[in-house]
Amino acid sequence: MVRKIIDGLAVISFLLVVVITGGGVFGYLWITNEDNQKAIKEKVMKEVTSSIPLPSLSGPALPTNPLSSKQQKNEEKKAVGVPFSPF
Repeated sequence: MVRKIIDGLAVISFLLVVVITGGGVFGYLWITNEDNQKAIKEKVMKEVTSSIPLPSLSGPALPTNPLSSKQQKNEEKKAVGVPFSPF
């Protein structure tokens, strides 16, 4: 009787390992497929661009030209209420 229970648990364990391994292999192959990557990127970009418009929170790393009046206003907005500590 105990032997049948142990054998049943072994079969269930084996099936669980096969399902998990198969799911992992399928997921890996699905994610690394270039067609699926393009589709995912398109969906993500569509969602990002259709949601709330993203503010321009950063500019170039090193300013190359003087800031426009719009850029200057944006910089002034970012600085309001930000504590500054030189250390």
